[in-house]
Amino acid sequence: MTAETILSRCRALGIPISMNGDRLHVGVESDRLPADLLDELKAHKAELLAMLSAESRIRAWLDRIGETDEAVITEALDLCQTDPGALAYYLARATEITGRPLHNKMKGSPEL
Repeated sequence: MTAETILSRCRALGIPISMNGDRLHVGVESDRLPADLLDELKAHKAELLAMLSAESRIRAWLDRIGETDEAVITEALDLCQTDPGALAYYLARATEITGRPLHNKMKGSPEL
């Protein structure tokens, strides 16, 4: 399973995934998380963190330019998952705001 597939599966199941520094935060109780999904989250943690970081920075850029339509934001983020050129474009725009290059690899509540 790829990091993109894992993130899509979590979203389809209504399981929020976020980052907290260098840790993944899974927004459901651990007993509601399928064991196989937990294993995949652990196995692909670094890739998921990179994807979430890139997504966060792209969202920040879209917000900065005044894009608030969630459908447009979702479409842009989905495109970045499948089109390396789109990902490079959006990360370059986000870099203009932050002034630092971004990682270009986009490929209780438990934290991993």
